[in-house]
Amino acid sequence: EKLFDTLLEGLEVSDDDVTGYYADKLAEDKELYGSDVLYYESAWNSGYTPLAAPSGFRGILHILLEVDANLLDSYTDLQARLEEGEDATITQEDVDAAYAAIIASVQEDIDAISQAYQNGTPFEDLIAQYNTDSGMSDETILKEGYPIHQEGTLFVQEFVDGTFTMDQVGDISDPIVSDFGVHILYYLRDIPEETPLTDELRAEIRETMLSDLENSAISEALEKWYNEAEIVFTEAGAAFD
Repeated sequence: EKLFDTLLEGLEVSDDDVTGYYADKLAEDKELYGSDVLYYESAWNSGYTPLAAPSGFRGILHILLEVDANLLDSYTDLQARLEEGEDATITQEDVDAAYAAIIASVQEDIDAISQAYQNGTPFEDLIAQYNTDSGMSDETILKEGYPIHQEGTLFVQEFVDGTFTMDQVGDISDPIVSDFGVHILYYLRDIPEETPLTDELRAEIRETMLSDLENSAISEALEKWYNEAEIVFTEAGAAFD
């Protein structure tokens, strides 16, 4: 520990260093992701949120209500058969009735959520109480939302369509049925085309840069000592000389 403290003594990252790093990274992300919706989604899905995003992304939270599997299977089966058009006995009214049955099965929760939100309960609190989607337990996602774009393919189409039924930040959607269950969406924010350099982001960049500096200092010292050392191999180790 003393050795590392000595090696790392005096290493620091200035405000100008942070600003320069941010500007370079922003320019790089603009070129890579700034006009490519699918590439942005791919980066986000792999764990990296670019500093630049194509126009039109919204950050969305949601509550996923679990639905009886038989009801859901019946609805998705009827919908698929209607779309295929091979079974003339299936009508849109059949699909609509199956959809309505799903909504009715969780109507009590839907009404409770709507009433609580209208009464001022934060949507995040309602997520904690009602949601079954594990993604909504991630602190970063709770803060930023799922990135949803009209041209995106990362999320099911019902989720995407529902996102753009809402007009302004703070709106919640009507209940939406997908293969996963019933969703109630919350319009958290518009994702900016350029992520601003906030104090929080500045601190993250500083930590990253300092860690890189420290790792480089240690690696350089080890390489220097190795190169300067007189290495003597034993008979057993001669084969590695």
